[in-house]
Amino acid sequence: MKSGKVIPLWYDALYDGRIFVSDAAMAHTGIAPFPAFYEKAKGTRPSGPLWEAYKVALTINAQIQRLVVMPPGSPPAAVAALRKALAGLSDDKDYAADAMKAIQFVPHYTVDPNLDSEVRERLTLAPSMREFILSYMKKAGK
Repeated sequence: MKSGKVIPLWYDALYDGRIFVSDAAMAHTGIAPFPAFYEKAKGTRPSGPLWEAYKVALTINAQIQRLVVMPPGSPPAAVAALRKALAGLSDDKDYAADAMKAIQFVPHYTVDPNLDSEVRERLTLAPSMREFILSYMKKAGK
């Protein structure tokens, strides 16, 4: 830190509530996603309630980080136009160049007719996990 350099030990991989996906922007950095870092450091895979809570946090972040929504009852043509525009960003070289210049990565937007129900499912916590997280947060505040 005194030299002004900080070396990250891990990064949070993308997690959709089912699987971890390494971030393409991190592929050539030599920095491991947290599950791999943990396993190397501890000699075992992460597990237990804190691990499950970590995955919940990543799932929620993944679902709302770049969420684009329209109000209920939006005209189907407007919904279709927005979906088409967002899907088109994936192949837009100017967008990619601007994003790299501004934020050093290119955000990807998922466009899927079933996305609404999938997001709602991923944002639904089991009561026991909700209770664990609330209890953990209360303890941390003391």
